[in-house]
Amino acid sequence: MEITLTLTPGKLSNPDADLRYTIPEMVEKLSNNKMKDNGFDYDDEDNMVIFLSSESLDQEQAIDSVKVVCKNLQLETEAIKIEASV
Repeated sequence: MEITLTLTPGKLSNPDADLRYTIPEMVEKLSNNKMKDNGFDYDDEDNMVIFLSSESLDQEQAIDSVKVVCKNLQLETEAIKIEASV
């Protein structure tokens, strides 16, 4: 399963490019390495897209892990979009 986290920089109070490293590291730690960094990219609207993957967590657990990390980093909810695909 892959989780896609899209960050809209214009809606973030602190649009730090290092989030592409910070978020995956924190998610890996929170999930006891059950989720892994699977890279990042920018979409056509210059939003940062972070890819995470997991073979052992169910979709709800994976999404919840990403939500917890975003909340801990105090990212604005309107600036994030989380999607899952199998």
